[in-house]
Amino acid sequence: MKKTVLALLVFALCGISLPSCGDNDEPEDNSIGRYEVTYNCELTSDMCDLLNMEGDFCNENGEFCHFVVPQSMSDKFIFTKFPTEFGFSVEAMSKKPDVELTKDSYSFGITAYLKIGIYSKSGKLLREYQKYAYLSKTTPCSQTHVETELNRLVNSGPIFASFTQVDAEGKIVESDK
Repeated sequence: MKKTVLALLVFALCGISLPSCGDNDEPEDNSIGRYEVTYNCELTSDMCDLLNMEGDFCNENGEFCHFVVPQSMSDKFIFTKFPTEFGFSVEAMSKKPDVELTKDSYSFGITAYLKIGIYSKSGKLLREYQKYAYLSKTTPCSQTHVETELNRLVNSGPIFASFTQVDAEGKIVESDK
């Protein structure tokens, strides 16, 4: 009889303690923990050959960095301090000197995007935003057409620009300058 009572007591204690072993007891923390920001830019080879392309981006420390735009670039930064600002811009600064136009046509194009992944403190993807720009133009080789297009690109200001501010709680408060 003692063995039966002892077995029932052990079984009852196991039944009480088992539900407390579950993984779902603590609520998931969905407060914003970080932003993963990817800057991407691709230029046609003609833009790289004929123009001096430069840009600015904001790194994970909130510092603006100036750079010469290569034909293809992609950088990813993780932001964990708020408030902050992130984004990048691409601009044709000047025509390259002494470039001889020898082709039948030229292609002036850029594909650029800013992708933002917002993650909770527990690592769950909460939201994703993307700012995208695409420009493509093929210009006949006549010196006048190509020169006109090069001058337009140089004098138009940023070809792509997207800067975003995030407040102290990690919420987007402005989506372009």
